[in-house]
Amino acid sequence: MSLAVTLQNLANLVRFTPSIAPGPAGRTGGATATNRANLLQAQRQLFEVFQSLVDLDTAVNGSSSLRLALPVARSEPGLALDLNSYAARLQSAEEINATPTSFTPFGPDWNGASTSLLTVTGVYDGSDGSGEMTFEVRRAGERGVDRPRIRIYDPQGNRIRTFTVNRNHALDRLYDLRNGLSVTVGEGFLVNRDTAVFQAYDGIGSAVDPDKAFNGLRNDNPNLQFGLPAIVNNSFQVNGEPIAVTVSDSVNSVIARINQSAAGVTATFNPLAEQIELVQNTPGEAPTIALTDDFSNFLRATKLSSAVVNPGKDPDNERPLEDVSIFAAAQSGVFAINGQSIALDVQNDSLDDVVARINSADVGAVASFDAASRQVTLTAADGVSELDIDSNGTGLFTALNLPEGRVDPEARTGGINPRRVKRIVDSVAALADGLNALFSNRGLLNGKDPQVVALRNQLETAVASVLGGGAGRLDSNVGLRFNRDRTARDLGKFVEVDRRKLTLVLERSAKRVGTFFNGTDKGAGFTAAVAGAVGGSIRSLSSTLGSRGTLIDSFA
Repeated sequence: MSLAVTLQNLANLVRFTPSIAPGPAGRTGGATATNRANLLQAQRQLFEVFQSLVDLDTAVNGSSSLRLALPVARSEPGLALDLNSYAARLQSAEEINATPTSFTPFGPDWNGASTSLLTVTGVYDGSDGSGEMTFEVRRAGERGVDRPRIRIYDPQGNRIRTFTVNRNHALDRLYDLRNGLSVTVGEGFLVNRDTAVFQAYDGIGSAVDPDKAFNGLRNDNPNLQFGLPAIVNNSFQVNGEPIAVTVSDSVNSVIARINQSAAGVTATFNPLAEQIELVQNTPGEAPTIALTDDFSNFLRATKLSSAVVNPGKDPDNERPLEDVSIFAAAQSGVFAINGQSIALDVQNDSLDDVVARINSADVGAVASFDAASRQVTLTAADGVSELDIDSNGTGLFTALNLPEGRVDPEARTGGINPRRVKRIVDSVAALADGLNALFSNRGLLNGKDPQVVALRNQLETAVASVLGGGAGRLDSNVGLRFNRDRTARDLGKFVEVDRRKLTLVLERSAKRVGTFFNGTDKGAGFTAAVAGAVGGSIRSLSSTLGSRGTLIDSFA
């Protein structure tokens, strides 16, 4: 491999390219606050997309070599959070008609020619068992003119009672059947021996009909629980919104009016439970359901006046930290990222608040929370930055299952690819071999040739410019040492590579490697300095030899 190619490969392998996005406000190339927020959001989304690709690659191949050249700290294992969210609920305290017995129909028809309509009302006490109860006309006559008589029989045919409808009895007069029920007799004629039948049940409960009007008569009765105040024309309020009620409404028509209002709830009638259910349209702990100012008696009639709200719930990432069990040990205070302090209030801050606060601070890091994996991720804002994480007594990062201390680029905890480390180390070793060949007198080069001497001097000067000059051995502190001693150079030991140390530094503190090879804004790194020296020597040799091309292959 040629020296130029080796240098190029080394640059490609060890260069930690900074993010192309503008940096935080206040830094060189900083973005406005609005742009920064957009970029942070885009960056977080890209991290999530990348993680999805890693998951896919792992699923397909069993493992993944996809890595970001950024220091990353991630919750390991994922957090035991309940991310379910549900809305506040409220339902009738019991069945709208909780009567354990029933009867039907409310208005039994005469089997013959009688026209005076019967209406049964009340609460059956079950004393006569279940079965058909029969009305029989025992004396004919016109209601209000004559004195007709009616007898009632139980399911076994036993006479319960006989009553007379006197001329002066009001139309709404109730005639007691001595079993909790009563009957009214309407205008018209009663034909002797005519009968009417209704069914009574001592073990089947009553049920409301949500489609029948509140003022419905006889068999149009909606069967609201007997004995409660009658619904009247007026209104009640849901979350401060008035809901009008008229006696001609039904349960379902009032429900529809609630849903069409601005109350922010959805009401339904559950026919199995025979209850009205209201659910907040906005999930979460704060939005509630308030039923007030009932002047229509609708809430009492439908058992909503005594109903208790079941509050909603926020997902754990939106709840205050102190309300989430896994964060119970976290305390209010100040935590630090890269030496920058960020306030924490466990009584009010949620996980989402913490993530947002990190991202709004100028700490050189981006935070994200992935709901699918339940992992919090902290990623350096650029490829050469470190992450320095410190709970500072708050216990936050312990609760988040994040490592504390320094997290370097390409650290194993951040996703280093061991094969890439080996490639870098091998390339550095190959570069060292090439440089040693240039300085050694054991090869083809004549150490006394003025241009060879000049070439060596240029390379030595370039190395010294990066390492600070000086005689004797120069140490890069990343696993490369340079011997300026003439004897060592002549023996091909100008560059020594400590493969173990270079590997360790790449795994633990890749920033140092990146800085050494790529330099900083204050000075060029090793790669650029040496490449510049080599390039100058090539041009000089080409000019001397009259070649229009390069002669780099001469040193392969």
